[in-house]
Formats: sequence, C-alpha cells, structure tokens
Amino acid sequence: VTYLGTALAGIVAIYFIGLAIEQVWPAASLPAFLLLFFGMLWLAWIVSVKVIGNNGRGTAADLAEGLRWAAQQPGVRIINMSMGFPNSGLPNSNFSDPNLEAAIAYATDQGILLVGAAGDSGTSGVEYPARYDQVMSVGAIDPTDGTRWSKSNYKDGLELMAPGVSMFSDTAGDTKHEP
Repeated sequence: VTYLGTALAGIVAIYFIGLAIEQVWPAASLPAFLLLFFGMLWLAWIVSVKVIGNNGRGTAADLAEGLRWAAQQPGVRIINMSMGFPNSGLPNSNFSDPNLEAAIAYATDQGILLVGAAGDSGTSGVEYPARYDQVMSVGAIDPTDGTRWSKSNYKDGLELMAPGVSMFSDTAGDTKHEP
C-alpha cells in the first residue's frame, strides 16, 4: 500500500533532482556537478512519520502524537500532512480536537511550516487539519491543463493549488500516483 505522504516525498525528491540537473549541469563539469548534487542530497532529508494505520485510518490523537514527535526532531522545517478528516470541511461540521490544536501550535511555535491536503471529496471546504489557520492548505490540479482535479476540495480555506494528478514518484510498484 502506498500512501499519499510517501508518494509526495518521492515527488519532492524527483523535483529537486530534476532542478539540479536542469540548473547546475549545463554550467558545471561532471565532477563539480556530482559534488554539488550529492552535497545537496546530504543537506536535505525526509523524516517519515506514520500516523495512519495499514487500514488507511487514523485519529486526531495519532496525528497529534506524530506532529509533536516530528517537531522535536533536529532540522525539521516543514511538516506535510497528506491526510484529512472526512467531512470536516463542510459548513455544518463541528470538528474540534484540543489535543490536535495544541500539537499544531507546538509545531508552529518551533518555527515549522505546516502544510496539509485540502481533501479529496470534491466539496467546497477544506478538511482539517489543513483548515486550521496555522496550516497551509493545498488542493490538486491536473498539470496537463491546469484545471482543478475533480476530487480536490476547494473554496473556503484553500490557499494554494499544485499539480497532484498523474504525478510520477518513486513509490514501490507504482509508475504514477493519483490521489
């Protein structure tokens, strides 16, 4: 099973590898490029925190625990939360979790940027945790034509749209990932 966070980590890694090849390679000799490229890889790393079980389910308490743990790791500057609590973005939702709110506040107090998936129910309204003010909410577009992915949540609370359909990643057994 490949989860969205795993696929996203692969997309980020592939993007930076491509950027290094595109921007550095033409102006550098092979030894200089390799030194710079592998030096960049040593400066960046991905810390994986599993907060969703093999059944694809998790709780606000699981996420809060994972957020606190990740925020305590040296060098962590960005935490991606590629999950949402279904229907929590609907206007009549009364989603509230003081423990999760405290974990989000703790992470942002450490200077960490929090990014969250807007949701994939195709409804008007971003799901929690992306709906919290301290979290940058991201929806998905089709990179081939720039249109909103039909399942991406939109409107209230959405801050950014980014390519998220038919994206190539390095996940085991997959050639592309569609949320």
